[in-house]
Amino acid sequence: MTGVQTCALPICQRRYIRQVVALHQDVVESAEAAAFGLRVSRSGMPNELGELGGTINLLFDALASKDEQTRQRESLFQELANAVPDLVLVHRERIVFANSVAAEPVGLAPEQLVGRPVTDLMRPAFRAMMRNAIAARLGDEGGDDSIEFQLINGGERGAWVEAHSSLIEYRGQQAILTVAQDITYRKSVEATLGRSKQQAQITLESIGEGVITSDTRGMIDYMNSAAEKLIGMDRQSALGKRLGDVVNLVDEGDRRDLGDPIMRSLADRRRISMGSRALMVSHDGDTELSIELTASPIKSPDGSIAGVVVIMHDVSEVRGLAQQMSYQAA
Repeated sequence: MTGVQTCALPICQRRYIRQVVALHQDVVESAEAAAFGLRVSRSGMPNELGELGGTINLLFDALASKDEQTRQRESLFQELANAVPDLVLVHRERIVFANSVAAEPVGLAPEQLVGRPVTDLMRPAFRAMMRNAIAARLGDEGGDDSIEFQLINGGERGAWVEAHSSLIEYRGQQAILTVAQDITYRKSVEATLGRSKQQAQITLESIGEGVITSDTRGMIDYMNSAAEKLIGMDRQSALGKRLGDVVNLVDEGDRRDLGDPIMRSLADRRRISMGSRALMVSHDGDTELSIELTASPIKSPDGSIAGVVVIMHDVSEVRGLAQQMSYQAA
């Protein structure tokens, strides 16, 4: 006898199989508790199984390190999201993460929003639009760069927000990051301006003088009804054209071309008066009117030119009487 222990082949096979089964069970248990530091035990194993267990432990260590980094990044993201004044959501059709600004209007804690549909945060009129935007974004169809909607805010009038969204990976899955800025004040100003503009147009439609406005390129963007009658063209036909494309302005005496007063006002950045001898001739030459016309630049609060406003009225009768009186006096 040499003192070296040997075993019959079937016995060794059965022992090896039991060790492999034990290793498998150890791996399963370690995988379930890997986050808590549990690792595969290598004691009592043959060398090759011990090495395999060591490799598996290295894999668990790498995964644990990655998980820790992911948790740290997620924690940092959540801290930043709760520090900004904007509404921040991570979502698909349902909310995965919400910051405190998102939860405040509905009177819930941020974690209470998790799992709820994103559309629960907004008024019913905007929900279909949001569902379509989410489907387009998740379907890699792009979608609008930004959308505006109104939040639910208890019994009060909900705040308006402008939302920008992008695709991100969150917790290993594709999701949408939406950041929405409060634009309630801007909407209020727009509504006020809209009412002011409407009131201004009502006033302009009521006066006898013809009023035309243009943009910074000299293109007509508004005409009142008095201007339509003077020019002999409806506003829809005139919009987007220059004044010189609609009528000709000539000197009443020598018929020389007086040019386009809108373009002159834009070029000189000052008021242009056509004087007392301006004659407006339709393009077909059938209609001629003696007019007085001024074109003045429209200035923004910062001093920049936003367009030109033209005021004109028919003085044919007055000039006719003046000419008759002059003739009689002579």
